[in-house]
Parts: sequence; C-alpha cells; structure tokens
Amino acid sequence: MQVLSLLLEIRDSEVASKKVGEVPSQTVEGPFQPVDQDLKAVLRHSYIKPLVLWLLGRRSGYILAQESNSNWESAMTVEFFIQATDIFRRHGEEEEICQSLEDICPRVCRWLVNNCIVLSEDHCSWEKVTWDTAVVVRTLLVCLNRFSSSFTEQEKDNIQKIAKQAMKWLNYRFTAWEREVKYPFGPADVAQILITSLYIKRNHPGLFRELKVFLEQLHSGIVNYLLIEAATAVETRLENGTTEKALWWGDYFQTAEVLESLALYYNDVRSQSDDSMARVEKAIFDACTYIEGTQEDGMWGTHVDTIRTLYTYVRVSALVSKVSCQPHLTFKALRWICDEKQHLADGSFLHTMFLTIFMAPALVAVHDDWPLASQPVIQIYDEALWTSPVQISVERLRHFEAETRVSALQKDLDSLKERLSFWRKLVYSILLTATMLGVMIWIGQWSSSFTTNIILVNLGDFLKILPGVIAVYVALLIAIWRRGS
Repeated sequence: MQVLSLLLEIRDSEVASKKVGEVPSQTVEGPFQPVDQDLKAVLRHSYIKPLVLWLLGRRSGYILAQESNSNWESAMTVEFFIQATDIFRRHGEEEEICQSLEDICPRVCRWLVNNCIVLSEDHCSWEKVTWDTAVVVRTLLVCLNRFSSSFTEQEKDNIQKIAKQAMKWLNYRFTAWEREVKYPFGPADVAQILITSLYIKRNHPGLFRELKVFLEQLHSGIVNYLLIEAATAVETRLENGTTEKALWWGDYFQTAEVLESLALYYNDVRSQSDDSMARVEKAIFDACTYIEGTQEDGMWGTHVDTIRTLYTYVRVSALVSKVSCQPHLTFKALRWICDEKQHLADGSFLHTMFLTIFMAPALVAVHDDWPLASQPVIQIYDEALWTSPVQISVERLRHFEAETRVSALQKDLDSLKERLSFWRKLVYSILLTATMLGVMIWIGQWSSSFTTNIILVNLGDFLKILPGVIAVYVALLIAIWRRGS
C-alpha cells in the first residue's frame, strides 16, 4: 500500500503541473501519443493505468466506488482491476500496481457480500435491482475463481450460497417481469441476467448443475423475450444513402447490453442449427447494422451510450465471426472517448464515476479484442481514413442476407439427403432380407433340410447352416446402414 500511495502522489503532482490553459509542448496534439507506438501500449500507459489509479481512490483499503456506497460500481471496478492486472502482467508491466489490486479485490468482495439483502430463505439481492444484482453476482464468482486462496472455506461456501439465492431471485424476477417489475431499463436488466447465467455455465459447472433445473429454460426464455421486444424494426440510413430496416431496443445503452447477451448466447450454443439460432444471428447482425449506420461525429447518442456501444461493438466482433468492426467507426468512437476535453489528466471521464466505470471495460475491449490495436497509432489513422469507408454496411448486409439464404437452403438440402439416404437404406434392407430368405431356403433344399414344399425335415443340419447365414445377413445389413453415415 505504501507503493500505491507513492504512485497516487506522483499522479497528483503530474496533474497539478498541467496549468489551466497551458499549451502542451509536443508539436502533435490530440490523444494516443506517441503516434509511432502501437495502440495497445498507448492505451496501457496513458489511459488504463491512470484509470486504475483514479478508481483506487485515496482511502486505504477501499476503492473510490465504496465511498459512494455503490454496489454495482464497486463490482464493475473489481472486474476492471482483474482485467487490468491480466493486461499488465501479460506485458511485464506495473507489478506493484498488480499486487495492490490483487490485495484489494477480495476486500471489496467481502464488502459486497455484507451488503447483500436477504429477501427470503431462497432469495437475496443488492438494492432489490435486477441489473445491479446480476452484475454483483458475476463479480463475486469471478473473484472466487481468481482469488480462491484469499478466501476461507466458510467465505467460499457463503459466496456460493449467496450466488444461488441471487440467481433464484433473478429467475423469479424474469418470470414475473411483465406482471410485477416496473423498471425503465427492462431489456438491459434481462440481458444482464443472461450474461451472468452464461458466465456461470462456462466457469462454474458445479453451481450450474445445481441451478440447471431452471437456468436452461431461463436462457431460452430470455432470448425469446429479447427477440420479441425488438420485433419492431427501425429505419436506419446507411453509409451509401440507402435506408434499411434494423433492430434496436429502445436506446443505444439497452441495445448494447442486449447485443452483448445475444452474442454470448450465440457463441455458447452456436453448434445448434435450429430456427431460433438463425433468428439470434439475424438479430445480432441487424443490431450491428443499426449501430454502424447511426454514428454521428464518433458518438452514438449520449456519453454513456457511446461508451457502452463501443464496448459491445468490439466484443461482439470477437464473439461472432460474421461480425467485424468497421475500423473508422471504432477508431472515431475511441478517439471521441479519449479526447482530452473528456478524458481528464487524472484518468477519469469528466470526473464522473459512472461514466468512468463504463469507460474501463470499453478500453479493455479495444486493447484485447480489436485486431488493429496491435498496430502503430499512425497506421490506424491511415487505415480508418482510407480503407474502411469503402466497406459500406449495406454491402455487408446484402452479403449476410445471401449467406443466410444459402445456409437455409443448404440445411433443407441436407435434410432431403438424409431422408433420401434413409429410404434408400430401408429399400436395400428389405431387398437383402428377401434375398437372404431365398438363399436360406435354397441352401436348406440343397442340404435336404427342407423338402420342395419348404417343410423342415432335418433340424440338426438346418441349425448348422443358420448361424453362418445370419452372420452374413447381419454383416451386409450393417454395411448398408453404415454407408454414408
């Protein structure tokens, strides 16, 4: 903690040294300096590290979000600290900060556990808010995986118990959504339930088995609900001036939350080939089409809308192979977020907690999931300026629609081939059976086991012949049904 305090003092001295109205000494202005470094390095040193220090706050043993007693902000801060630690460690940087973060994350988790509201023997929540509860549960389970040795066995059992109670409450909330829950962020709340339950399925198989009785139905129920909620398409003007139908869920923030949940679901069950998966895939692409066609000056709606949409847009491209980020849209949004008028010298976004909290995963997503982030900044500027505007969204939409039609026709063709193969094998089996009966009768007559009227007269000789005939029959039958399988 002494090292951490020293780092915070250095940061504050650097911020104080920048006088108001002072013109920077560098000749090239703007974010992402120096431009000859790769974007990942710039993000780590100039944005992620200052952001970590700002969110740590000044109070020893606490993070800044705890000062305002915010559960969801504290939970998202912990997730960001874990991601930042992974980023720094992969590049052999900031080991002192990493150790400080690993020390404080379990403490915040214990604080979150203490803030849990027990509603009944089987239900608990945080603030009785669906979105907050889903986020906090996921963070506790992430910490349980990451910092298992930092918790006692009793603490581990308690976190597992709380997670089960919270997931049961979230399931109840969804089943009673239309009747009882009156909360403005409907789709976003439901999407967070899906994101958390999918995380449990991937990373906590034991817990998932205990909750499997309702979680699998919950997944499909939420997906159907979200697709129905987006049944009304909206007009969006694409880059070539044409207008297309696209999907969204009320505003950019909710659309981003839903889009991430659908992409995670699609990635989890993409081996399925039923109609529901085709609907999910189309909804993902339609929503991305809307995002790509409605950005204005690097923004989608408000500040928080833009930050969350950038995060989701990059994440979805990493989860769904058919979706790729348009470099000029991604870089313009990142450029807007990191502008010095908003991303301040202390590392925060406009000194505003919730905006800074949402900016953190957006920066991590760009650092980890955007392929161009490995290139020098000046090269990304060139890529965004010259290459991407040619790849207009309408062409990608037409290509996707053609792929979807081809995929549907291919499924129909495969189904017809399977049926044809089945009937062909059945006919062959009937012919083989009739042939083998004839052969068996002929052999029986030849060996004098049968009379000319097919009457059995020598059972012993017939039983000697029968096993060989049956063996040949079974072998031929197996060969028929295995062929082409």
